[in-house]
Amino acid sequence: MRMTIIVVEVSDGYADEIRRWQADVDDLAGACTAVAAEGYHVMPDAEGGCCEWCPDGLYDDPDECEPRAIVTVYPQA
Repeated sequence: MRMTIIVVEVSDGYADEIRRWQADVDDLAGACTAVAAEGYHVMPDAEGGCCEWCPDGLYDDPDECEPRAIVTVYPQA
């Protein structure tokens, strides 16, 4: 499935979108793998991240109805 992958860098006190691009992925694990392949260190939910799979877009914003995956990452050094 072609969708937008959004990379969000998180740390104490902030969360910033740092990149977005289109990719062919089938699930959240595939999106996380694509993000890691770009050199980011994925922060899974179990470590304080908040990765989300939204194949139908964001429900609270009708202008944002394209499929997307949101992947949290650790700050880059």
